[in-house]
Amino acid sequence: MDTIDETIIANADEGLLHLIEKAKVAALSKEEYAEYEASLKALSDEGLAENFGYRRGRYEGKAEGKAEGKAEGRAEEKSETVKMLLANGVDINIIAKCCRLSIKEVLKLKEE
Repeated sequence: MDTIDETIIANADEGLLHLIEKAKVAALSKEEYAEYEASLKALSDEGLAENFGYRRGRYEGKAEGKAEGKAEGRAEEKSETVKMLLANGVDINIIAKCCRLSIKEVLKLKEE
């Protein structure tokens, strides 16, 4: 199989390259074939590990995004509650205590 002209390989389409690869594999000794299979398995395992890492990263990213979204939603709801309480004349000290905010934070929301 080592006698195939390099220009043929360089100009071969995908189908011909596949056939050449099959012919090379068929010409391997038992020991060479075992090494070939082991290298394919290693590549497959690497691909699986990489795919797992990718999926895990996506999952963690989604979870992080959800947590951030929930936190932003709670902060926005708290802000609206503070503004509503202020509009209804509730004392700033009571608002700060009930909403677990500092007086400075309540005053900042009052200015918005």
